[in-house]
Amino acid sequence: MTMRGGAAYVSSLRDGRAVFLDGERVDDVTKHPAFVEPIRKIAETYDRAAASPDVTTAVDPATGRRVGAMWLIPRSADDLEIRRRVHRFWAEPSYGLMGRTPDHVAAVITALASWRQLFDRAGRQFGDNVVKFWEKARAEDLYLSYAIVPPQIDRSQPAHRQPEPFLYPGVVRERDHGIVVRGCQAIATSAAMADWLFLSYITPLAPGDDDYALSLVMPMNAEGLKLYPRRPFAAQATSVYDYRSRPASTSWTSPSCSTTSSCRGSRSSSTGAWTSSTRSSTRRPRTRWPTSSRWCASA
Repeated sequence: MTMRGGAAYVSSLRDGRAVFLDGERVDDVTKHPAFVEPIRKIAETYDRAAASPDVTTAVDPATGRRVGAMWLIPRSADDLEIRRRVHRFWAEPSYGLMGRTPDHVAAVITALASWRQLFDRAGRQFGDNVVKFWEKARAEDLYLSYAIVPPQIDRSQPAHRQPEPFLYPGVVRERDHGIVVRGCQAIATSAAMADWLFLSYITPLAPGDDDYALSLVMPMNAEGLKLYPRRPFAAQATSVYDYRSRPASTSWTSPSCSTTSSCRGSRSSSTGAWTSSTRSSTRRPRTRWPTSSRWCASA
């Protein structure tokens, strides 16, 4: 496999993504002072990873091919040791202060792909979607972030009983070529400098929350996806002598908001949406990509 380099990573971020900071759209996250240092740190680590294949790659015992170690499905104690080494490799440059380096959500997607039978319960196409996206992310060495926590509005009520519909992300309607998703999800740490977003829920859903029972992936430049990072620390860190590590080690948390975003695909697409089989009703699970979303991903 060809390991991703730092220059290729930085170039991939110039994709027209909609990032808003202090009420203004950021034209280029790779040049904005709020993001330039953490992006530089990630790019440097990608270069180090490419130069350290003994630590950052491994032979997949299922295929015999060399793959990125962060995408390795562990099947033995030796595999777990390989994964421990690659997670330490990514943590060390920031002394562990960057909690959402590329290996973090890679571990989540790899875990889902390793247990595809959970998704197969709702239909084999869902397990196929999970595995195919994992294969795509592994082949392209993608950097994923996730948005998994809904906004704290009325925590005494489930998603479908909030003051307005789709304050939490949910499916507005289904189309032949995809689904329309709308809502806001938070804790999308590092979203502004990642390639793709994994949207799901870490909070339990309740009976009646059928339209909110979803898990999907979309590229950060998906139409309608908007990222609203919190106020940057870099503006306060005026001297590298007084603030030696934080500006370079900040991984932004951003709310992801979708105001009707378009991610198109089909049932046979190699990347797509999948849904959990633990739905609160017997409605037919969704098999397609989001085609439109109202999204507020907050980092």
